[in-house]
Amino acid sequence: APYNTIDWWCIDPRVTKIDNMYYIVRPGQGPTGPAALLERTKDWKTREFLSCIALPPNRVPCLFPEKIGGRYYRLDRPYLATAEEERGSIWLSASPDLLYWGDHRPLVEPYGPFPGSYKIGPTTPVKTDEGWLVIIHGVLRSCADSRYSLSAILLDLEDPSRVIGKMRSWILTPDAPYELSGHVSNVVFACGAIPDYEIDRIRVYYGAADTTICLASGSLSELVEACRKQL
Repeated sequence: APYNTIDWWCIDPRVTKIDNMYYIVRPGQGPTGPAALLERTKDWKTREFLSCIALPPNRVPCLFPEKIGGRYYRLDRPYLATAEEERGSIWLSASPDLLYWGDHRPLVEPYGPFPGSYKIGPTTPVKTDEGWLVIIHGVLRSCADSRYSLSAILLDLEDPSRVIGKMRSWILTPDAPYELSGHVSNVVFACGAIPDYEIDRIRVYYGAADTTICLASGSLSELVEACRKQL
């Protein structure tokens, strides 16, 4: 890839299916922090590198699965990273063609204590009748350690810059031994979510302690309702 100088560490991909193509957005790590790299595939055997679509430091960008008002939208997690502190919030941007992005705006700042007052980040939005459901991770810091937990927000279907629901509690937090102990302890970190509308189910795939990949499932409608109640 032409951006191999900023692609030291291939982690945290976010996959979105748009029409008959799968788009992969992932951070490309470089000396100034991760930038967002966009690739695509039809068959999961070969992939096409498209472009670097966000400046560093930007982590876990996520594409919406369809155009809204004639434009593509993306959730970003730009963040502050210094030797003393690291903080991250969720932003929104738009594009006519998936390559050139603008209209950047902050969407959700860290809030707490749950899911986290330190930094938060998104996964690919899931479309529901009530709005775009986004599973997020939040980081809470204490004198003991930091802890990654999962929660959710709900965005307006026609105007994703409007937050219409936001949970103020976690839906999953490290509890099992494989979540509490591993390469990075006390971490559940969502990678994506798949809805099953017919049986009112959402499946959330997440990393545990940066060591294993796990699956959690629950009621899609209950999660949407919880976002609305806790806004």
